[in-house]
Amino acid sequence: MRVALFVVLGLAVPGVARAATPVELGDGPLLALAARDGTAYAVIGSGEPASPFRFASTTAASAPFGSPGAESPEIAAGPEGIRIAWARQISAGLELLETPSDELSGATRVTTATAPPQLDGDGTLAYSDRDGNVVKGDDQLTHDAPEHRHLPLDAAEGLVLDLDQRRAITQLRLLGPSAPNLPALSLPRLADVQASLAIAGNAAYVAYALDERIYLATAELDAQARWRTRKLSNDGAGRPAIARTARKTYVAFSRAGGIYVNGKRIGNGGRPQLASDGTEVFVGWTREGGAMLARAG
Repeated sequence: MRVALFVVLGLAVPGVARAATPVELGDGPLLALAARDGTAYAVIGSGEPASPFRFASTTAASAPFGSPGAESPEIAAGPEGIRIAWARQISAGLELLETPSDELSGATRVTTATAPPQLDGDGTLAYSDRDGNVVKGDDQLTHDAPEHRHLPLDAAEGLVLDLDQRRAITQLRLLGPSAPNLPALSLPRLADVQASLAIAGNAAYVAYALDERIYLATAELDAQARWRTRKLSNDGAGRPAIARTARKTYVAFSRAGGIYVNGKRIGNGGRPQLASDGTEVFVGWTREGGAMLARAG
């Protein structure tokens, strides 16, 4: 894997996604999405080896940005603004870097890890350290590697969604303050699980894909809480996305070449992403190599 360097795309809501018709953002795939104060922020790929990303908005021409080999961006919106994190391959593993979105040329090295980072809105990174344990910020959340193989899949509101595997067991666990002791998913086999996390109020919401099916698991933020799981689709592809407002949960996934939000088809394409600022919810995806955006709610 080569160096990853990322760029933010600012999208003002009134000009982008008030209408029901999706808007094309650019001729590259959508790679990441965040929202804050009624504005959506995204990363799109340019397809140019020398400058693999584009920085653009719907009110200005896009411009190439980045460096060769850039991949897998992380964007998070928090009280301090938009922050970006990425990884760079080094001999000891992955070097993790982070920066505010308005200082892309001044990224700070955070640490060395064994997996790409997950960026929380508070600006802290969740990752697997050199030993394979999960760390978030200054806190080590697991102590059982390498017997357990940990892969942080998402981070939100101080909590980390961890894929925990050992021998013939696969589990999805929430790590951090008030996280349920029970896993959101536990299987007596190794399995490929892709998942996303949303936290709202005093509850956790996990959308995950397993064996081409899409599920939603929810639990209160309490150590003794039990997860409630329901199947959303019998035919889903790739990682589902999830967002939560004060009144509603949104889950987006791809199926048979289409993008679905809460069971409603909104367009053609794949790799959906959701972002919410607490009121507005945006859905982004990739269609025929181009990045698309619409307002989900």
